[in-house]
Amino acid sequence: MEFVDDAGVCETITANIEENLEKQLVRLSERIDLWSHVHPVCFVYSESTPISIKNLIREKCRGLNRKEISFDRIPEIRGIEFQEEFVFISKEYWDQINTPRKNMLESDWEAVLLFHVLLSRPKDGLFIYIYNL
Repeated sequence: MEFVDDAGVCETITANIEENLEKQLVRLSERIDLWSHVHPVCFVYSESTPISIKNLIREKCRGLNRKEISFDRIPEIRGIEFQEEFVFISKEYWDQINTPRKNMLESDWEAVLLFHVLLSRPKDGLFIYIYNL
C-alpha cells in the first residue's frame, strides 16, 4: 500500500473505537482540501458493524460528500479513489485475513482479495476499526 506522499496515514484501531472515530470525524470535517468533484471519503461496513457506529457517522458527517457501502458491495469501488477510507470489521474477520493458511477455499481468497481492494483505494488515510462482537 502506498500513499501519494509521506503524509499518508494508516491506522488500525482496536480500543476506544467510538471515541477515536468521533475525533477522526471532527478532523475530517475541518479539512479544507476535501475533493468536491467526487466522494472524498468512503465508509465500509461489515455485516456486524454496530448500529451505534453507523449512527455516529451519519450524525457527524451531515453535509459531507461521502460514500457508505457494505462489504458485499466492495467490488463497486474497484478503481475508484478516495482521500480517506474508514473500514469497520470484526476481530474474527481481521484474524481470518491475517492468519497464514494452506489450501484456501475460493471463498477465503475472495475475502482476501476484497480486503486488497479496500487497501488500495485511499490516497491520504486509511483507518481500520476492529471491534469485538
